[in-house]
Amino acid sequence: AWTEAQTIESQNALVRLELEDSLNNTMKASITLGNAAQEPFREGEAAHADRYGPLTSVFTDFMPIRIIETDSNVVLFQGKVYDVKNIYDKQRGNVVKLYARDHLAELADYPTDDKTKEIKVTDVSGSYPDTINFRSELIKTIIRDTKTNPHVSSLLIDSTNIAFDDPLKFTESGRDFDEADTFNISTLGRQGLKAIYEVAKNDPHETSGDISDYGYDSYGDSQFVYNTATPPVTATNPALDLNYFKRGTRPTFESTSTDFNGLTVEYPVAKTFSETGNKILMMPDYDFNLPKRDLYTGAVAQISRKVQTGTTADDPATFETRNFSLEFEILEVSAIAVNPSGGANFAWKNKKLTPVGTDDATFAEELTTG
Repeated sequence: AWTEAQTIESQNALVRLELEDSLNNTMKASITLGNAAQEPFREGEAAHADRYGPLTSVFTDFMPIRIIETDSNVVLFQGKVYDVKNIYDKQRGNVVKLYARDHLAELADYPTDDKTKEIKVTDVSGSYPDTINFRSELIKTIIRDTKTNPHVSSLLIDSTNIAFDDPLKFTESGRDFDEADTFNISTLGRQGLKAIYEVAKNDPHETSGDISDYGYDSYGDSQFVYNTATPPVTATNPALDLNYFKRGTRPTFESTSTDFNGLTVEYPVAKTFSETGNKILMMPDYDFNLPKRDLYTGAVAQISRKVQTGTTADDPATFETRNFSLEFEILEVSAIAVNPSGGANFAWKNKKLTPVGTDDATFAEELTTG
């Protein structure tokens, strides 16, 4: 059964929590627990226990741990302890600092050097695990192969640690392999999670025809069954569910405000504003901190080009170098409309940029055949 980490006053010992979570990677938790002693300066062997906090010797490496948000009883983190430090903090006194990672850490740390046997995939339809037709099946085999003696081709992660049998979380690949091939884990990545990422990033989105989008993402989440007890009475330590899905498809984007269930922070322009549970007021002193790394969809290019001047006998043709500053914007085109005037439709494939005009004021770029 699970035991709550408590102080000497029988209160929740958690004083600080930092969670680091990203797609295709293990989830990490940095935890600080209060560990004040009953009488830290008392002497004598009989009072030895009173000189140390109640959590001093509780945690060990690879001990299962979970963190629960007590208002909703949601398990925020489930994993294992990887480092324990008993230290003195100037503000809080004796504390225990824990560094924990979820079950994907086993994949992230698992070396693949000895996995020298190739895994065969095929374009001939069959049933898994006898045949491997999809990249999602290849990923399953990398994690855990059910065939006889797979030790040199699979990581063999136990099903009590990582599971992928929930179809709502683990989405099977939509497109099978185009031809028979072989994969070697050791050449895909030096660790198991890296090898899985290399397979997933090349998984096509289109089930047939031309391929325009690639890439599946993955992450792990808990299988805990929640209830209204405080804390939840679930006493099991379930496996972590591996989620596998097309990149950019989770969470589903709700296009209308009535369907959107997330948080909305609104700067009101009307005289009246009604706050709700997921709609709050933006105050006049708002500020937006720009992230250090942004996704840019536009660019300004500095181009140097020779431009022809003079075309008459009195003004013979000459060339001079001019510098131009061109602005580009990335636009995703979903369809090309038919020319309403009856002329040729807009053509854009296999075109290049060529100059229009000869001076800085009229210089532009147009798409031409080339």
